[in-house]
Parts: sequence; structure tokens; C-alpha cells
Amino acid sequence: MKPKDATVNLVNLHPAMAPVFDALDAVAREFGLPEITITSGQDGSHMKGSKHHQDDLSVPGEAVDARLRDVLEEFARRVKERLDLNRPRTYDVVLETTPTVCPRCKVILKGTHVHVEHDPKDPT
Repeated sequence: MKPKDATVNLVNLHPAMAPVFDALDAVAREFGLPEITITSGQDGSHMKGSKHHQDDLSVPGEAVDARLRDVLEEFARRVKERLDLNRPRTYDVVLETTPTVCPRCKVILKGTHVHVEHDPKDPT
């Protein structure tokens, strides 16, 4: 687990948050995924009454935000790698974040997802 940068305040977190970091690290290792990035602790902009307690630093923070983009990018990379083993240059694998508009169908796709399409390339 690593903070995204020096703006992430993890100094005054509630002791109950320690198992959260352990769980994030353990699940990442279990799946062989990259180190999880924490994007927010007791900082940033959150809803009023948020357990981040960013508006009252005297209260220990009880929430953190973990970036999933890194994990999803690794997932997409592995899908592409597996497809390329037997069918190189045949599939495109793209991580699409919300909101995404399907250009052909003119529909807004909701939710971050991995888009996989059959798109053979010229072998030359």
C-alpha cells in the first residue's frame, strides 16, 4: 500500500483502519496485482459527515479511498497478454472509465469496465 503523493493524509487515522491496509495488501498479493494506491485519507473533498473526518482533524479518520485503476489496468493487461498467446494482434483490450459513450450505438455505458473487441490487425 502506498499513498498517491504527499497530499494524502494518513497521519491521524483511527486504529481500526489498520486491518483495512492489511486487507488491501493481502488481496493485491493474493491476485498478484500491483501495490494498492491510497488516494485519500483524512484529506480531500468528501460528503458532509464523511468518515474521512477531513473537516475536523482532531477526530481520527475512519475512511480511506483506494485507487482501482491500477488494479483494473493490470487486469486488462493480463487479459490482452493471454489472448495474444494464441492469437497475436487479433484483440483490443481497453480499460474504459465512466462515463463512456458507445460511438456506434450512441448509448452511455455506465460503470468502469474492460472493453474487449475482436479487431484483427494486418500481420505485416
